[in-house]
Amino acid sequence: MKVFSLSLFYQMPVQKIDKEDLIKSALKVFKLKGYHKSSMADIAHECGLLKGSIYHYFASKEALMVQVLVYLRERYNREVFTLAYNEKLSPFKKLQTLALLSEEIFLAETNGCFFTNIGLETVNVVDEFT
Repeated sequence: MKVFSLSLFYQMPVQKIDKEDLIKSALKVFKLKGYHKSSMADIAHECGLLKGSIYHYFASKEALMVQVLVYLRERYNREVFTLAYNEKLSPFKKLQTLALLSEEIFLAETNGCFFTNIGLETVNVVDEFT
C-alpha cells in the first residue's frame, strides 16, 4: 500500500508578506500586463502566495487596484510634490527638480506612465479608478 503525502495535493505559501508588499507586487503585475489582463493568480505568483491568500487583504482585484492607485498618489505626494513647498529651493530649482523627478517617474518607468495607461485602459469601465 502506497502512502501519499498531503504536500502533493496542497502547496503551502512560499512566504508571508504585508499589505504594502502585496500592493507593490500588484503594481508590478499591473504595469507589465495592464489591469484587464492581470489576474489574481498572476499577482499571487508575483508575491509567492496562493491566490486565495490575497483575498485576506482585498475583497477583489478592483479593491486592490484602488489601493495601488492610493499608494502611488501618496508616494508621489511624499517624494515629488512636496518639493513645491520647499522654501530652501528657488522657484527655478523647484521646477527643474520637479521636471526631473516627473520625467523619471512618468517616462522612464517600464511601459510608460502607469496612471495614463490605467486611465486609458479603464476609462468608462471602472468609475472608481477615475
